[in-house]
Amino acid sequence: MSEYFVSEATLEDVPRLYEIECASFSEPWSENSLTEFIVNREMRFCLAAREDGSPGAKILGYVGFQYVLDEGEIANLAVDPGCRGKGVGFALLEALARECQRRKIRMIHLEVRPSNAGALSLYRRCGFEEAGRRRGYYADTGEDALLMTRRLM
Repeated sequence: MSEYFVSEATLEDVPRLYEIECASFSEPWSENSLTEFIVNREMRFCLAAREDGSPGAKILGYVGFQYVLDEGEIANLAVDPGCRGKGVGFALLEALARECQRRKIRMIHLEVRPSNAGALSLYRRCGFEEAGRRRGYYADTGEDALLMTRRLM
């Protein structure tokens, strides 16, 4: 079990999620995109990892997930740069797997840059396997995306 507290993100969390987003990606989602992802909960949800369960505890990372029937994909996963390598991503992915099982989701998919060694290591440790490749997927560099899948249940 994790030392972090993971729960659904709320609208009050958007400014912190946006900070983490901007520190993590060359082409970050906008605050409006993050807000819409949290507000429109039909077939999607967003989990936030906090230092602990106290009110106002600092958010260290988040994962956004969308699904149809029994399959879904990680839309975004980001961890505060100062907290990487400390189990926050692992806590988020394990909480995501539990929530997917609760919702009867059997497959989790994601795309990741082959150059992102830290993320690849985390995903493999959490049971994801390479399932394919999207050539030239990332517009900012033209880098491919690795498709990875984790089967649940």
